[in-house]
Amino acid sequence: MPIRGTSIDTLLQTFVPYTGATANVDLGIYNFTTTGTATLGTINFGSSTGVSATATNGILTLAGLKAAGNNENLLLDFETTANSIIITSGTGANTLFFNGWYLKYTNGSLMYDQSTRFLFQASAGRFDVLNEVGNRYLMIVDVGVLTLYDQSGTVDSNRYLFTDTSGGLTLNKSTSYFAHTFDSVEYFAGAANDAYWTYDGTNMLLVPDAVGTGKVIISTAQAIALTIGKGTAGIDYQLTFDGETNDGVLTWMEDEDYFQFSDDILMATTENIYFRDTAISINSDADGFLDLKADAGIRFNTNFIVGSAGTITEYNNVATEGYGVPAIVDSVPLTEQTAVIPATNMTNAGTAGLYRVSFYLDTRTTNAGAGTISLHILWNDGITARDLSAGAISLTATDYNQGVVFVYLASGSVQYQTTISGIFSGAVYDLYLNAERVL
Repeated sequence: MPIRGTSIDTLLQTFVPYTGATANVDLGIYNFTTTGTATLGTINFGSSTGVSATATNGILTLAGLKAAGNNENLLLDFETTANSIIITSGTGANTLFFNGWYLKYTNGSLMYDQSTRFLFQASAGRFDVLNEVGNRYLMIVDVGVLTLYDQSGTVDSNRYLFTDTSGGLTLNKSTSYFAHTFDSVEYFAGAANDAYWTYDGTNMLLVPDAVGTGKVIISTAQAIALTIGKGTAGIDYQLTFDGETNDGVLTWMEDEDYFQFSDDILMATTENIYFRDTAISINSDADGFLDLKADAGIRFNTNFIVGSAGTITEYNNVATEGYGVPAIVDSVPLTEQTAVIPATNMTNAGTAGLYRVSFYLDTRTTNAGAGTISLHILWNDGITARDLSAGAISLTATDYNQGVVFVYLASGSVQYQTTISGIFSGAVYDLYLNAERVL
């Protein structure tokens, strides 16, 4: 029915169904526009077998949605507030078809092409990635463990298996190795690439301090054995300390069977170098001294031997007795003497034993009115006190006397003294003494 003053097209374009309407409205070529909020039940497009739309609880569900022709595109244009497309059905099998192929979600798995071929499978906290044959696993993520399989997907001792159970990567294979086919690839560790190792095609390089001052530490609670080399004949193995000014080199001489040091060795304090056991050593107990210690003796070039008690037991391949080479206990140079010398102890000659006292007595300055000077050696041999007049010289002429006195001392000390017969009258004499402990 015509409406005066208003065209039919205008009315249809702005038509708003009335509340409780029971009849369908054909909009023809015009859009359905609301001026408020539209509440939709089911909207059919075309026919009962065409597209229907159902709006429930804010969700618009389209059934039978398809393009108009074979060459048409299906365009779904969403506002920015619509952030997902949900495909679902009452059976739980939700499928997208692509010209005979499909992606299908069912029971926690994403499948393609057919029900036996899985792309992703998730169940009981586990996420699987499979290849085109559904029973061949490529990757499994299960309770923090990442497992990788080779292309066959069969799990046995001959297949690659990587697991990450505690923050580290573990390789498990019957013949285990981790390979990289390129040279000079740096494998880093640490939050700031603090350390790395690499192989340049010839040498292996380990750098613990690429950033910072890291060290190489081998830590174990068990006994550890480090092996350098693999038993190749004629190879001398070197340990080089690469310094800025000087290098330190320690070499194992394989054929010769010894270590070779190319630099000095310093024992900073009293550290020992031991031989055979801790009873034989070289060290320096005090600055300025070299100490050689042995439980039996010290042999110098096989023909000079010092016993453990500090005595020389062999000299020039001839065995010695007691103290071996006698020890000089005192040496007394008394020159330009103008008076007699009273009884005087010889230094270090107060221990019981055998002593050899050598002397030399001479006139330095003569005088015709002078007398005679005599040397006496005094000691106690345990029987009595002995007094031996070892020699005498005249002070009136250039005279001398020398000799050796062999004494056994039981107590006290070996002594010397001089006496004069007459007067000095300006004469001067010299006395030289040497005491050796023989036994």
